[in-house]
Amino acid sequence: MKNGIAVFDPMPEKGYIKGSMIVSDYRCVRKIAKASSVKLRIISRHGLPFFIHKFRHRFGLLVGVALFLILTLLLQGYVWTIEVNGVKTLSETQLITALESSGLKEGAFKGTLDLHKIERKILLDFEQIGWMSINLLGTHAEIEIKEKALVPQREYGSEYSNIKASKDGIILSTNVRRGTVEVKSGSAVSQGQLLVGGISENKLGDIHFVDADADIVAETSYSFLSTMDEVAIYNAVQESAYRSAVSFFRIELPVTFYPKRDSDVSNVSCNKLYLFDSPTPVCVFTEEIIPIKTEKRILTEKEAKERLETELALYKLFNLQQTSSIKAETQITKTGKTYEIKSEIKCTEDIGVKENLIVNTE
Repeated sequence: MKNGIAVFDPMPEKGYIKGSMIVSDYRCVRKIAKASSVKLRIISRHGLPFFIHKFRHRFGLLVGVALFLILTLLLQGYVWTIEVNGVKTLSETQLITALESSGLKEGAFKGTLDLHKIERKILLDFEQIGWMSINLLGTHAEIEIKEKALVPQREYGSEYSNIKASKDGIILSTNVRRGTVEVKSGSAVSQGQLLVGGISENKLGDIHFVDADADIVAETSYSFLSTMDEVAIYNAVQESAYRSAVSFFRIELPVTFYPKRDSDVSNVSCNKLYLFDSPTPVCVFTEEIIPIKTEKRILTEKEAKERLETELALYKLFNLQQTSSIKAETQITKTGKTYEIKSEIKCTEDIGVKENLIVNTE
């Protein structure tokens, strides 16, 4: 202490005292210890100098660190990541693809990028964009987008129009707001038949053209037929396997290998590498591969009917979603080793569709 040497965390033990000090003080304390007949013994060393000293003979590691630093400095002249902000109705994937075709992509050299030219090209390609700006912040490209305000669509697409039948049916009701109705409730109509004309006559007998507008509700018919073999094929899920890859500027380098079949299912997750809270062009991909094994067994009659009824329900869901009041006569039969479902479906729906009416005013 008289010589200004600090010993941190001194702990007395049986026959000795233990503590810590900095390296420069240790060199000075050796003379004091010799004069005091005290023996010194180093228990452990900590700090960056000692860590580097352990690898002083591993020249490959030193060369690798040097190359890493040089490579990092060289890559500062390239675009590492791209971020798009302000997209509401546009497809961000299509926008990024258009940027890549214009030269702005991960791995692009910043010195060759004409940002104003790229902005003009994107504005010409996407009419929905009213304003955009591309900013290069170090190795990060930030694209700011402002979309144009949506122009309200006209309620009616053409100046004059007729309404025709989109399919066969029996008219149940008509609600005409503009135009001249050409059919009555209870009458049968065929696809393409005129339902409401785009010609109207006022109380004075004057005839003029209009944009026909009406609700024409009719009863329509649909037929559904599906067959199924009694031998069912099942996909049994096996134990998952994983494989990894490292992506550098979209160049994938596999880390682990696992054979993948066409029938297997996979889920891919990507973890981007960050350096001091900044994204880098390095991504680690992990793919979960779920092997699928095909198995066969004979269905019971109940299982076969449930499957066929599920197919019918899906048909109604995806093909008849614009209809209402669905009535169906369904029959399930078995012939040999094949099950069959037949269904006649009655629906009510608006069958009116507009057709442009071309008027020659000459």
